[in-house]
Amino acid sequence: GGPQVWFDAAVMFVLFLLAARFIESRLREANGARLDALAGAQPATAWRLRDGALASIPARELAEGDLVQVGTGHALPCDGVVDGDEAWIDEALLTGESTPRRRQRGDRVLAGSHVQAGTLRLRATAVGAGTTISQMARQVAHAREQRPALADWAEATSRRVVGATLLLALGVAIAWSLVDPSRAFPATLAVLVATCPCALALAVPAAIARAQSRLLASGVLALSADALPRLAAIDTVAFDKTGTLTQGEPQLLGVRCFGTLDADAARDVAARLEAGVAHPLAKAFSVARGPAAVGAVLQPGDGVEATLDGARWRLGRRAFAEGARPAPTTSAAAHGDGVDDPDDGTLWLTRDGRLEARFEVDDAPRDDAAAAVAALREGGLRLTILSGDAPVRVAALGARVGIASGEAHGGLRPDGKLATVRALQDDGRRVLMVGDGVNDAAVLASADVAVAMGGGAAMAQREADIVLLGERLSPLVGAWRIARQTQAIVRQNIGWAIAYNLLVLPLAALGIVGPGLAALGMALSSLAVTANAWRIGRGAEAAPHGAPP
Repeated sequence: GGPQVWFDAAVMFVLFLLAARFIESRLREANGARLDALAGAQPATAWRLRDGALASIPARELAEGDLVQVGTGHALPCDGVVDGDEAWIDEALLTGESTPRRRQRGDRVLAGSHVQAGTLRLRATAVGAGTTISQMARQVAHAREQRPALADWAEATSRRVVGATLLLALGVAIAWSLVDPSRAFPATLAVLVATCPCALALAVPAAIARAQSRLLASGVLALSADALPRLAAIDTVAFDKTGTLTQGEPQLLGVRCFGTLDADAARDVAARLEAGVAHPLAKAFSVARGPAAVGAVLQPGDGVEATLDGARWRLGRRAFAEGARPAPTTSAAAHGDGVDDPDDGTLWLTRDGRLEARFEVDDAPRDDAAAAVAALREGGLRLTILSGDAPVRVAALGARVGIASGEAHGGLRPDGKLATVRALQDDGRRVLMVGDGVNDAAVLASADVAVAMGGGAAMAQREADIVLLGERLSPLVGAWRIARQTQAIVRQNIGWAIAYNLLVLPLAALGIVGPGLAALGMALSSLAVTANAWRIGRGAEAAPHGAPP
């Protein structure tokens, strides 16, 4: 019975609100699609080969050590090591690399990968919830449940805005009741609707969710809620050498024997020692003829030791191999990088303290290492190498990938790497450390941002904020650009949300904007921040070196 009926405002309010929520939900579903794909990537059944016979069994019944066969077009049900002929494997879901890769005997393969050509036979090393892809799904879900500090600030600000809006609406109602009571209700309603802090509350979560989705699609796993803001703020990148800038496929360049062993026997002992600690160096010594050393102990920065056939064997730095106590210096070599006392890039093998053999080991740089280094440098970052390898080899690698000799530091023990990073931080530098080995765990924990290689040691990955799942360094460049772009988008979103509320509030309070237009403005403001977040990642990976993201 009043002079005005607000059917049109109510209908428009519902329409705009539902339209905004529908689009937001679709964007969230798109962001969560990859997590769902990860969770469902492992097949429910597997073909197990036992006693020469194939049998189809539930994948959950597989055990470590089982021999599994996977045909063309099928997904791997477990992690394992290739135990048969080579096959071409599509690992795009895990690493973001769309090109199938050839895997041959001895290579590591992961559950969820697809066999593109050939029939793959593998020996299971992890099954069920222990596979890499299952751990990834849990880590991604956990990371998405975490809230970055900026998101907490936006939510707290939104709560304060709600309280302030209620008080303001009450003031508007009182003022219009005194001036023109017929306009009190629509003006009050317009204030309440127009200044809804939805856009402010969405500004950060929408950007973070989109960024994490884009990172995962490119083979980058962010494990920390604040990894992106810290990644965007770095100004220095420190690389480990072996397994990080290099392929982690060491090659044996030469063997010299001193005792009773010949070269083949010395290589076999070294392979058994390295296999006992699952170190990548084992590949340099070919496949061991005997079993892996039981009870092998890795001394990060020095070498590995174990008892074989009643004798105590050591492989690593000469001082360590001969039983000398490591000198309290940061210039000694790290195990796995093969440095002796003269720093000529060798590993020494001893039996009960007597020299038996000397090995020269090295590996090639990753295919995209030079391009990644160039992109990061042109983006204004300082680059350095921190390695336990011989200084001459570190300098040579630096020259190959484009890092100046003055920034290529070799002969560093784990405590030396840590001291170098802390010195950079004391100078005001924000350091990103990239590593893969057990001896990198301490320096990764100390860095402002820690990045671990997906094929590296589990201890290094536990200390990491970010894990590169593939075999390339270029995703790190894309991740850095996405992090910078995300920070820019977040600032834009927050600025837009604040500017919108400051603009529309006086218009609603003065009665210029009615409830219908207020509902439209509120919906559009939420859509604006969501659509802006959707721009994250577009062009970031392919942007020219050094170009603003």
